[in-house]
Amino acid sequence: MTPHSLVDCRLWVTRPAAQQPQMVEAIEHRGGVAVSMPLIAIAAPDTAIESQVRLDHVSAVDLFVFVSANAVSALVKSVQRAGLVLPTESRAGAVGSATAKKCRDHGLNVAFTPHTDMSSEGLISELVSENWSGKTIWICGGQVGRTLLQDTLKSWGARINYVQCYQRVHNIPDLKASEFDRIGEFKYEFLHLPSAFSARTLSMWSESEPRVQRLCRNSVLIATSRRVASESAVLNFQDVSISSDPTDYGILKCAESYIRRT
Repeated sequence: MTPHSLVDCRLWVTRPAAQQPQMVEAIEHRGGVAVSMPLIAIAAPDTAIESQVRLDHVSAVDLFVFVSANAVSALVKSVQRAGLVLPTESRAGAVGSATAKKCRDHGLNVAFTPHTDMSSEGLISELVSENWSGKTIWICGGQVGRTLLQDTLKSWGARINYVQCYQRVHNIPDLKASEFDRIGEFKYEFLHLPSAFSARTLSMWSESEPRVQRLCRNSVLIATSRRVASESAVLNFQDVSISSDPTDYGILKCAESYIRRT
């Protein structure tokens, strides 16, 4: 990626506000314009992690499965508050590359992560090679959405604990009208949706906000999976590009590849 690769481009960043600065900086470094539009807020779970599971049993866990980087951070903090550490000999599975990186940042042994399909299905395809019967697995994520991971691992005979490490909250950002007024000013408008949850937030917002509808019609969606793209179909984006890499680098590389193609 070059310093001028996103000139005449604007990219709407919809991650939680605390996770945006690095991506905004990367967009601007490449000559693009970034708009902060956080569609998700991250909040503590309704029930504290230490009330969901026995943290003093972490050493007995055979596999930690993390569905997001937020789950990694939240579990590590809870374990540390209890005066404990996650055992480095325990293996971890991560749904995506950003989650795997967060695991490694905390010294966890990432043994399973998808190579291309960054989804529950992709992780299951990596896990299927081992016998999980009788093994203790903690699946760590937000509020339970799809139960594919839990159901599959249970069917293989594993003992499952689902640990809700945080909860996602729909967030309707307070944007300046001038940001919408500039639609059409740039050669490319990109809007990144990192999850189906953020797509649902945008869909709810668009029902009462015609400017959001116009934004979608004039933007290229960068989705992190086919599931996100499918969830966003109702928004009638100008075009869709799917990035198999959910990191900042992967998202911006996806935008650059789209520019070269068109």
